[in-house]
Amino acid sequence: MKVFQLLILLFLLSVFGFSQTVINETLKFKSKIGFTNGEDKIVAHEFLENGSKILIIGEKNLQLWDVENAKLINSVSHDLSQFAPRGFVSTYLLLGIPRVLDWKPFVIEPRGNWIITVEKVGANKANSAVVRDLQTLKQLAVLDLPDVSTDYVAFDEQKNEIMTFGNDNLNAAFASWRESDFSRKDLVSVKDYKWHQMIRDDKKILVGSGDTKFSWSAIANKQGDTLTLRDVKTGEIEKKFTAENLKTDTTFQDTTVSADENFLISKRDDRIFVWEIDGGGKPKFEISTTNPKKDFDFKKIIDQKFIVVKIDEQIRIYDV
Repeated sequence: MKVFQLLILLFLLSVFGFSQTVINETLKFKSKIGFTNGEDKIVAHEFLENGSKILIIGEKNLQLWDVENAKLINSVSHDLSQFAPRGFVSTYLLLGIPRVLDWKPFVIEPRGNWIITVEKVGANKANSAVVRDLQTLKQLAVLDLPDVSTDYVAFDEQKNEIMTFGNDNLNAAFASWRESDFSRKDLVSVKDYKWHQMIRDDKKILVGSGDTKFSWSAIANKQGDTLTLRDVKTGEIEKKFTAENLKTDTTFQDTTVSADENFLISKRDDRIFVWEIDGGGKPKFEISTTNPKKDFDFKKIIDQKFIVVKIDEQIRIYDV
């Protein structure tokens, strides 16, 4: 039986033109790429120039390789702290950073011209955004935020702008930088930072801030006892959104911007407020119950337009 199976295998190989030599050539080992002597550990990689080159990011080094020839082109050491084990703060409390762009501890320019890494430079204890030429890995610029350590970086390809963000669990700063010469364009600094959201083509910014008491719901919800509208270029506060008779030691939660960016919606202490963003900062209307015996429960906001609440056993839907 084994002889018969062998004859069938040889027949199939001859029919389809395969040979042992061809098989060996196809699977022939050429060479290794990367930290071949175990001197570092690969944590990320990116193929460049249609796969002809590969950028390898290790815990300690950056390396650029020629893929076809398995040749090391350039190598440089780095101090990317984000590749160290992430702690509680970076894992949970930084989830409020803006998510419109792809925020990372490093960004590679789509055309393969430069790479930006968030790391410590020299004796500086705070992280900076370090720009390097992607071919030589030589440093081109260092982008620093005032008073806070840079945490994440992103690239807006449509605007040719680099964005940086930092948060020290008390204050925050974010800035935009020109790609042409890596000079700073806009800067916003916020005390007691909690979250922010860009609106109006990134010309205005909504910020949640304030020394609020920590709660587990802060991981998922936009919280802050102060809501403000600011100019992105100057960071100046243009408007404060508030309401009368707010209880102390409470905070605005689940803050949402309407789909048309005309209204701001937030709940606080079993009261739901809707402000006109272009208004005077006082609520256009409020959803609540005057009867403390009634069970008032905020459910959700649908399509950034419809507010759903439950009062006792009745579901009510409001159009902002």
